[in-house]
Amino acid sequence: MMSAEALKAEHTLAGLLHGFDDVNIRQDLVVSGIALDSRKVQAGDVFLAVAGTQTHGLQHARQAIAVAKEAGAADRAAFHLKAAEDYLESAEQALNDRAYSEARRDAKQAKMKALDALKASETTNN
Repeated sequence: MMSAEALKAEHTLAGLLHGFDDVNIRQDLVVSGIALDSRKVQAGDVFLAVAGTQTHGLQHARQAIAVAKEAGAADRAAFHLKAAEDYLESAEQALNDRAYSEARRDAKQAKMKALDALKASETTNN
């Protein structure tokens, strides 16, 4: 692992990833910093995604679905709620299959559909 000390000078992404097999990258991308927080990425940074120890996307999706159900989405926004539950099931299966990108994508979609269900159920309440 390259230390942050080594980034006092600019490096190419190809140089930083030298030795990794099956990495398809542009050879000329210049990296001048490393960001571990996606909210703090600046031009020239490479973002390193590290598995979270505090939360997981599936956890957020499950919570959003539970809130939507409590708001009556099963009766007033069943289409959106069903879509959220389907995405959640797909995310759980992808996680079991170690297809992490797909799991993350589907968990995010599950959360968004659950929020759609919540919004729709609140709209029909008024």
